Formats: sequence, structure tokens, C-alpha cells
Amino acid sequence: MGISYSEVIYKMKELKDKFNLRKKMVLFAKEHGIRPARREFECSRNTVRKWLRRYNKEGNEGLKDRSKAPKNVPNKMSKEEEEKIIEARKESNFGPQRLRDYYDIDRSDEAIYRVLKENDLVNKRKKKYEKKQDLRAIKKQFKAFERIGVDVKHLKDIPNYWPQMRRYDLPKYQYTARDIKTGALFLGFAKDYGVTYSKIFIKKLIEHLEKHGISPKEIFIQTDNGPEFSGNLEHHDHGFVKQIRDLGASHISLPPNKPNYNSDVETVHHWEEQEFFNLESFKNIEEFYIKARTYQYFWNYGRYNYYKNKNTPLELLSKEVGGRKAVYLLDFYPKILSLENKYFDKKMSNINFNYTGQHLTEFAAPNSNYEYHFHCKIFNLLHWINN
Repeated sequence: MGISYSEVIYKMKELKDKFNLRKKMVLFAKEHGIRPARREFECSRNTVRKWLRRYNKEGNEGLKDRSKAPKNVPNKMSKEEEEKIIEARKESNFGPQRLRDYYDIDRSDEAIYRVLKENDLVNKRKKKYEKKQDLRAIKKQFKAFERIGVDVKHLKDIPNYWPQMRRYDLPKYQYTARDIKTGALFLGFAKDYGVTYSKIFIKKLIEHLEKHGISPKEIFIQTDNGPEFSGNLEHHDHGFVKQIRDLGASHISLPPNKPNYNSDVETVHHWEEQEFFNLESFKNIEEFYIKARTYQYFWNYGRYNYYKNKNTPLELLSKEVGGRKAVYLLDFYPKILSLENKYFDKKMSNINFNYTGQHLTEFAAPNSNYEYHFHCKIFNLLHWINN
């Protein structure tokens, strides 16, 4: 045959055709003898004898594989024990180890797991892409600005930006807010880090949304437990959380050590570093704010989100509130966060945003050609940032 019986059997495991090979071998042995069969099928004489003996005694049934499980199991689990495990699992949803410890089940983890598996009580572990799909389905149910994620990005560790930051006294921290439903982005910049700057930023954002018709009662701000968000306070009776409540909105603290819960904001930080901070150069602080605003407007008005069916934040928001209102809700230039109002006013007065503002006004005008103005505006934004 050129190939041994054992090799053929190994290759036939998935084909489940071992029966025909064995029958062919025993019929050959009955006609020609055991030794010729051994040579023909390249196996031991004991193998030929084994299957020939079973065939003579049981016929075709004797050529099937037999279970190698022990026939007598002295320590076999009783029906009552299995029912106890099943009831405990349904009651608590504990795993094998906790079931054993909390319900006094004198069985190994493996034995308990077997019972759970046989009764379809093992929770299938979801893959990463499945978890993402579940989260996206939940996020779709939110209203625009119902849930806003907020975080702080440290800018001091970006190689391309750090020398410019030192040379031109640029901001060291970015305060980022992103709407979970639409992906809309709002930015603030500061040279320091703490609750005070978080309060200034969130106050400006909530007041802006309220000005354009979003009730603070419908807004939930979610943050991690960092000290810049009052996470070090036992009672949120002052600081960032109190600021949110005083404005009429609500605050949600994310579980510790769960960075994925704030993945929408982390995604912004990832792409912003690649598309903005690692590419752009600045001559002074005024140019930094101009380019930062342009990038934020590009993100909100022209950057496709492929995880949201290739929609921009503007397109998603327009479906809920209309195109005109959506434009003005997203018209929130990056804020300079400072403890001195004079410094804040002075810096803002030195920055001319009329070029972009003109196109926003055209785009929001009644009966305007939505598609035409949209593409014209984005072209000018991109042209501006590249020149």
C-alpha cells in the first residue's frame, strides 16, 4: 500500500472512515492469512488479530471504535449533586471555584465545570469585536449629548510637539470632551493641570450646549477617577462634580482600572496625536490655537467615522436636531483655560477666526445648498491648515 495502517487511521480521524479500512483488512486476512495482511497493511500482527477476532465475534459492530472511558466509576457524581450545582449556578452565576467554596460542594473545579458545560450553563466568552459591537449598539440608543466623555491628555510626551511647547510656551495639557452618540469633539488647553481647569472647561461646554437648546438636565458627563475630576474627594461637595451639578447636569464616575470605558475619548487622543501633534509646526501660540481650532472643526464637520457608517459628527447630529442647529452646536472653538480672566480675554482677542466663521454662517443659512457649502467649507478648512 505504501502507507502504514496507523498513518491511514491517523489521517482518517476527521473523515470518520476507519470502519471501511478495518473491514478491508479483516477480509484480506480471512482470505490470505494474518501475516500477508500484516505486510499488506503495514501494521503489527496483533492489530490484525484484534480486529479479526472482533469481526468474527460481533460482525460489523466489532469494527467500530469503543469508548475508552472506565466502565466502573466508584466516585461518580450523583444526580442530587449535579442538581445542587445547577441550582447554585442559576442562583448566583458563580464560577466553579466559588460554587465549591460558597455552596460546600465537595468536588473539583473540573467536575463542577463539566456539569455546567453539559447543562449549557457556561457563559461564552465574547471576543473583542463582539464586545465592540455590543457597545456600539448601546451607544446608538443615546441621544446627542446625553453622554459626554471627558479626559485630559498630557502633551509633554509628544516628540514633535515638545520642543515647540518649550520654545513658544504652548499649552501642556489638553482637556477633551467627546459626545458618545455623534463623536463630536470639544477641546480646551491649559498650561497647568487640576480641578480648577476642568471646572472652567466643563462650564464653558455646558453653557454653550444650553445656549443652543440642549438642556443640562439631559446631559451626563462621564470621567475617570482622576484628581482633576474630584476623584480624590470622599464627598463631591465642591470641585468638578459640584460644578456639573450646579449647572444642572449629572456626573458619572467610570470604574477604576477600566480605560476601555472611556474609549471614545482615548480614540480622539490616538488619532489627534498622529494627525495633528506629530505633523504640525507652530510659529507662536496664536498659530497653535488657529490650527487646533481648524483640526477640531475638521473632526466635527468633515472627518468620516468609519465605525459610525462613514458619517461625520455633523451628519449624525443633523439627523436629530437639524442642519442649522447642528452647525452652531459644533461651533465651539478650543478654550484657553486660565485662572486669570484678563489673560483669557487677551489671548482670544489676538486670534482671528473670521475666515472659518464666515463659512459656518453660510453653511447655517436658511435654504442653503447643504452639500455644496459642506464641501466648500471643508476644502477651505483643509487649505487653511496646510498653509
